[in-house]
Amino acid sequence: MDAKKSIRIFLVDDDEDDCDLFKEAITESSIPLLLTSLCHGEDLLTELSVEGTSPPDIIFLDINMPKKNGREILDELRSCDKLKGVPVIMFSTSTFKGDIDYSYEHGANLYIPKDLFFSEEKKVIRTLFSDGWEKYLTKVPREKFLLRKETLS
Repeated sequence: MDAKKSIRIFLVDDDEDDCDLFKEAITESSIPLLLTSLCHGEDLLTELSVEGTSPPDIIFLDINMPKKNGREILDELRSCDKLKGVPVIMFSTSTFKGDIDYSYEHGANLYIPKDLFFSEEKKVIRTLFSDGWEKYLTKVPREKFLLRKETLS
């Protein structure tokens, strides 16, 4: 990874406290990450539809949001030619098998439960964004889709 180039992250989450904790976690990392935080899925779609706007390197997407939920936004991202290749990490309090399966089947790249992220934030950030982080740009095998504590660096 080019040491001078920041990884552009969009976080889409309606929970302000979770957004603050996420921001704090990436700020404390020594990895060059540039965060844009958006409250609703519709805000993401609006931001990405602005002429001349380049997509982020990666999107963290909450499932349970008002208006359009993460499932709906994931479907819209995957149906848009400009955005279907952008890696999407589902980032949710839900560990419901139906949410995880839906996310995998509809093209998300990884699924991270919020409780794991917030209990092991430094390890999660290090695992995701250390050298070779681009492996999350492609779809991981089903057995590695749900990030688990034992897979963290």
